[in-house]
Amino acid sequence: MSDQSASALGQVIALLGGFLIVAVIIGIILYILASLGLYTMAKNKGLNSPWMAWIPYLRNYKFGEILNDKVSIAGLVIPAARWVMVCAPIVLSLLANIRSDSTAIVTVTGILTIVYYIYLMAANYRLYKLYKPESAVLYTVLTVIFAFLGSIFTFTLRNNEPQEYLDNVQ
Repeated sequence: MSDQSASALGQVIALLGGFLIVAVIIGIILYILASLGLYTMAKNKGLNSPWMAWIPYLRNYKFGEILNDKVSIAGLVIPAARWVMVCAPIVLSLLANIRSDSTAIVTVTGILTIVYYIYLMAANYRLYKLYKPESAVLYTVLTVIFAFLGSIFTFTLRNNEPQEYLDNVQ
């Protein structure tokens, strides 16, 4: 390898390393914003252990509690949101790590991932509808297109008063 090629390769590696550092910093900032938002919402609702909003997977449990354990998709209310939001990512992680040549496993994992993503967007819609009903559709669409905005919206809504709209559902 010539000195010129080695220099160019070094520059590319340095540039990629810089991008990686920036991406990690942005990821940490978004995690802090979402955690602070969920923590404040849980605390304002008087939920037990609001600190769980800072711990991966446990924050999903707290998110489900903030939603009053209800997520509505096409008029169907799915209860036990806290457990779905904790268990689904764990199951998907386990399925994704199964080393198999079976297309069935890959297909099932793909379908379950899509179903969970739809559920997660419905959960985000419910959060936005509870805390800022007039902007729920806009926030959800923006979250679908630009996922990082979910953390920002959660943070900005943290001090709003929730307005339950599924009162007659248990």
